[in-house]
Amino acid sequence: MIRRLRPLRLVPRLLLLAVAIAASFSVVAGAPPAVRAANGYPVFATVATDHGVKLRSKPGSHKYVATLAAGTELEVLAGPDSDGWYKVKAAKLPKAKCGWIQADRIAINQFVRAASDLDLSAGPGDGEAVSAWVRHGVVLSVVGPGRGDFLFVRYGDTVGYAYAPALTVSDGPATDPSGERWVDVNRSTSDVHLMIGETVVDTFQASLGRDQGEGFYATASGTYSIYSKVEGLSYTPYANAYIEYWAGFDPERDNGFHAWTMDANGNVIDGGWGPTGGCVATRPEDAAVIFNFVDIGTRVEIHW
Repeated sequence: MIRRLRPLRLVPRLLLLAVAIAASFSVVAGAPPAVRAANGYPVFATVATDHGVKLRSKPGSHKYVATLAAGTELEVLAGPDSDGWYKVKAAKLPKAKCGWIQADRIAINQFVRAASDLDLSAGPGDGEAVSAWVRHGVVLSVVGPGRGDFLFVRYGDTVGYAYAPALTVSDGPATDPSGERWVDVNRSTSDVHLMIGETVVDTFQASLGRDQGEGFYATASGTYSIYSKVEGLSYTPYANAYIEYWAGFDPERDNGFHAWTMDANGNVIDGGWGPTGGCVATRPEDAAVIFNFVDIGTRVEIHW
């Protein structure tokens, strides 16, 4: 039996803004700290040409103020403007002159993660038009310095301003908004990872099958896909109890994702969080997130 399903909220309409920027990806070690208010969050880039570049006194000007070698680290002070110009200066030269450079001559190598669901807006303010909705856990490319409490970022082909206190510093690469949504279950750690392409957007601890092998009562290794979903409270004879947020992936073993086992009133029973007969059981609030993330056909990978 399949009840009414909650639709997975996909990224809404995308407002495409033309910003020609050459982005390269780097990995930064360490835990991601919170992003400060955007105007206090420094943005850096490098000269991304094979030869040196000349900084101009203003966008499009023929007057040059400085020459920089390939690979020079830059602090990005402003931009991009409507024609793709950035105001920069050499980051390690305190007395360096500021100047303007075109976007295709620099690479910004910074990324942030959405710590909560948020909107990208067309301008740096709460009242600005929304250009895209971003799910929590998604990694965004930094496009340029922000204003006030907003940082200028890119999500796929969409650029906009994100509320900086809702962001954390992150490693790359950026999340592809059209990337596959799938689920990774690690039997060694009992972790469930919700994935968009290469990005882990959520991680939950789970109770897995007490059978550590590959038998009927194991959370068996393999590649599966979601074949059924039942949101509400339903009875399972394997536990002689009730479950919620069922998302079945292994029809041969009757295994699936669901909340800890409950009584007929929806209360978690004593020990309902323990090892299962092969299913992947999580806290009810986590099970709800998993249920809303997957759809019929969503790929599930289970491995050691």
